[in-house]
Amino acid sequence: MKRLVAMLALAGALSGCAEGYYPAPPPAPPSPSPSPRRPPIDACGAAGMQYLVGRPVDELPGGYARAYRRVVGQRSFVEDRYVAERLTVIFDEDNGRITRVRCG
Repeated sequence: MKRLVAMLALAGALSGCAEGYYPAPPPAPPSPSPSPRRPPIDACGAAGMQYLVGRPVDELPGGYARAYRRVVGQRSFVEDRYVAERLTVIFDEDNGRITRVRCG
């Protein structure tokens, strides 16, 4: 019994002398997820088409693929899906004049 007490005392004394015990550092925080890539502000070229505002809708130049150009009246129902590369031309249905040219 004395031997057991002596060994426990010795083990306790030696454990206090353990050198350099430091807990493991916490794991690094996860890297932030990449932000979604945003399209360029003028991906459809609407800035260069602003000269059309106020002109009749019949004067629209051709040459755009149908999927990338949309011509709608002010009171028309328009799908909510945003396509940055699509040029949207909005005209006044009463007088046929273009009121807005934008991307989307």
